[in-house]
Amino acid sequence: MSSIAKNQQVLALCAQGKGQQALAIARRMVQAAGNRPDAPAFDAMRAALIATGQTEQAAHFAERAVAADAASVPLRLELARVYSLCGRVKDEARILEEVLALQPDEPSTYAFLASAYERLNLLDQAESVARRGFDRFPTEHAIIVRLGSALAALGRTADAVAIYQKGLASFTSDTEMALCIARTAQYEFPAVPARIRAVHENVGRLIELLDPRPPIAHDRPAQTPPPEGPARPLRIGFLSPDLRSHSVAYFARALIRGADPSLVTPFAYMTGFSLDNLSADIKAGAEAAGGAFRHVVDQPDDAILRRILDDQIDVLVELSGLTRDHRLTLLRRKPAPVQITWCGYPSTTGLRLIDYRVVDSITDPPGAERWMIERPLRLDPCFTCYTPPAEAPEPLPPPSTRGEPFTFGSFNMLQKVNDEVLRVWARVLNAVPGSRLVIKAMILSHESVRDMLRRRLLDASHDLDRVTLLPPEADTRHHLAVYHRVDAALDTFPYAGTTTTCEALWMGVPVITLATPQGLHAERVGASLLTAAGRPEWIASTADEFVAKAAALAADTPGLARTRAALRAQVAASTLCDARAFAARFQAAARRAWAAWARGEQGQPTG
Repeated sequence: MSSIAKNQQVLALCAQGKGQQALAIARRMVQAAGNRPDAPAFDAMRAALIATGQTEQAAHFAERAVAADAASVPLRLELARVYSLCGRVKDEARILEEVLALQPDEPSTYAFLASAYERLNLLDQAESVARRGFDRFPTEHAIIVRLGSALAALGRTADAVAIYQKGLASFTSDTEMALCIARTAQYEFPAVPARIRAVHENVGRLIELLDPRPPIAHDRPAQTPPPEGPARPLRIGFLSPDLRSHSVAYFARALIRGADPSLVTPFAYMTGFSLDNLSADIKAGAEAAGGAFRHVVDQPDDAILRRILDDQIDVLVELSGLTRDHRLTLLRRKPAPVQITWCGYPSTTGLRLIDYRVVDSITDPPGAERWMIERPLRLDPCFTCYTPPAEAPEPLPPPSTRGEPFTFGSFNMLQKVNDEVLRVWARVLNAVPGSRLVIKAMILSHESVRDMLRRRLLDASHDLDRVTLLPPEADTRHHLAVYHRVDAALDTFPYAGTTTTCEALWMGVPVITLATPQGLHAERVGASLLTAAGRPEWIASTADEFVAKAAALAADTPGLARTRAALRAQVAASTLCDARAFAARFQAAARRAWAAWARGEQGQPTG
């Protein structure tokens, strides 16, 4: 068999999820080539290593291929892709910059480079290169997506939506463009529930059209199960690219680590590349309860689907929604009898084959089900559970009690900070003379991005001398220590904080959130978290009330000091951090959902 034929065999095995078999053939090809450059062997080895999760070794063979043919643009692009899989984004950007200089007429390179810049938080450069590409190729799909993404990340939601709408006019049935519009709609002010449902429903419809095969039909049990579910441990799978040091994993850990082996056998399906100590902790929790941790990175949907079927999963919980690297296309085939979405996304997925969406009666009060495609699975009193990081420093007294100006703060993603949020924050500062505002965000590492935000602050009537912009910190401990500089936190709207709100509370910092009665889940998350933490008095229902509550906190410095001293203990003892109770509620709800399916009662309320 020729080297080219063997390479094709390796690629076919990788596509089938048979990475180890592919790797064995690729190794023999490389050994046969010896010291001679052999493009098919390098290509086969790189693909097989990626299929088995060995991305750094794959980068070595991608580098060898480029060294053997330095003039090849396709090989350089492949090297950039492998660097991306390794998380070596700076190297990825460097290679793409070289490619763009060599071949400025290739539209995809503009999109790839803009994506790399965005992941490096070089958002001004991401917008710049995407804009250059858009000016030359205004109907290029990937460039439109990247330009809109950069604008959204900069908090310029209206501009991003306008770009996506132009793109959708050219790509009326394009899933990714529709997904971008749906995702960005979460940040628009004011939120329009009917529009948000419609754009998500469109995404679900397009995902369903991607694969003409029917959903898998699952056999129901021969005997009717009891109301609480099967007379055996329920096999629950958790599907996510973020089972690592990521906000999703910090919430999901409570379920996997808290699984009762007599009731639940947990399986984790990690579709992302990066594994770390939190991944290991989740793996240990799954295995301790009799389950498993499957690292199915870069495997095609069908291979993961077969693994889920082999594991005989009863309930599959997806943790991504419409966020980057989601696997909703996999759920379209219905690999488990019951499918649930939870935690990673604040809205409906739009996918009819996802049965339930985990919410509570505060985030999604009765009647809110008309805005979602899935059925609500209400886990009252709270839809989630916070696991505080062990490395969190102890809270310090509020800065205003140490003779410093009263300081408000927001550590949310800049995407959530729309122009109306900035205007309301300006009203808060005007209501508290001499007060200051600290805004900390991942993308504020670069002066050009800070300049963009300063212009937006000026437009929203802020005094820049009273605003401090901070870049991210190197680790969780130092990030949380910045709360020592903040008296009270101001939430965003209509997309409220989740992890940021929990972190602020854990550091003893009150959070003022805005949750209108007609608001959707994204806006009302803060209200749920504060209620679970025992501090509903910090929930405002109007912008005027938001300003008044913030001013009231600033007017009572002694009360604020007492709150700071007691808040961590209160949160630790509250529903928000009761992992055992939350795991029990989730397990019971999942068993009820499975039992409803087994009895043919889909559509029955389960929470």
